[in-house]
Amino acid sequence: MTAVVEPDTVNDWRTRKRVPGCRVTAAGLTSRPLADEAVLFYERLRTAGWSRTPDPRDAPGEASLRFRSGGSDCLFNIYAGTTVGTRAEIEVNNALAPRSGYQRYNVLVLCVRAME
Repeated sequence: MTAVVEPDTVNDWRTRKRVPGCRVTAAGLTSRPLADEAVLFYERLRTAGWSRTPDPRDAPGEASLRFRSGGSDCLFNIYAGTTVGTRAEIEVNNALAPRSGYQRYNVLVLCVRAME
């Protein structure tokens, strides 16, 4: 997996305000169907110590889930293809060339400071 981390402002679902945060744009390769890779990705997050945010307000139809770790609340979104169209997305996609039997998948993560 390859990633680009950038400062960003994020629409905070709790305060309904734009707040300072960061954006992580990543790409990885998998031989699994995308839905299976998303399940495995979220299992890996939990194993690494991430927990669900209080009142997460997920978007499961979009494969987006909210997790908390180390003072940050992050929305993780798993998807395939060039969807966001940012320089970072193009950069991470160009960094990985799928070999036969593999496909590229993307992860967009928007993080803000954790709040009670």
